[in-house]
Amino acid sequence: MKTSKAILLFGLLLSVLTVHAQRAEVGLSGGYATTWLLNKNVFDRGPEVDPVISGGGNFGLAATFYFTKKVGLGIELNNSVVNQKYKGEIAGVSYNTRTKMTFLDVPLLLKLKSGNSGFYFEIGPKLSYTLAASESGGFGSASSIYFGGGNVKSDFNKSLISGVLGIGGRINVVDALTISIGVRFTGTISDVTQE
Repeated sequence: MKTSKAILLFGLLLSVLTVHAQRAEVGLSGGYATTWLLNKNVFDRGPEVDPVISGGGNFGLAATFYFTKKVGLGIELNNSVVNQKYKGEIAGVSYNTRTKMTFLDVPLLLKLKSGNSGFYFEIGPKLSYTLAASESGGFGSASSIYFGGGNVKSDFNKSLISGVLGIGGRINVVDALTISIGVRFTGTISDVTQE
C-alpha cells in the first residue's frame, strides 16, 4: 500500500512540475558504491564484530525538471543494494557474515548546474523502502561451515529517511544526450535496524 502511495505521489509531482518546467531531462541512473551499515545497534555488540569494506550497486530512472537553465528539481526511482560484511572471532572460532539489503530509493534533489556541459551540484532528502534483507556467512578460517539465505527483513525498519549530497560533471554528447558522472554521499537520518 505504501509503495502505491509513493508511485501516486511521484506521478502527481511529475505532472505538476512538467507544466512549469522550462526543460525536462529524463534518463537512466546507476552506479556502484561502498556501502556501510554503521550504527549503534551493531557496535554495541562488542569487539567480536568488525565491519569490512563492502559495496553494492543501484539502477533506475531519473527525471529532472529545470525551472531556469541552471536550477532544477530531480526525482529518481532506484533499486539499490546495500551489502555489509563483518568478520570476527567468538570463543576462538573465526567467522564472516554478510548482510544484503535491497531498497526502493526515491531521492528528491535540488540540482544546480553550470550549463549543458560542466559541473553540477545536488542536495536533498531520500526516502527508502526496504524490499528484502538476508544474511549469510561461515565459521572457520576457510568458512568450512556455511550458512546462508536467512531472511532477516523483520530486523530492519520498513522505511528510511536519508540526506543526499552530490557533485559531478556533465558531458553533452549530442543535443539530446548528456552523460553525468559524479560522486554522491548519502547518510541515513533514521536508524536502519530495529532495536
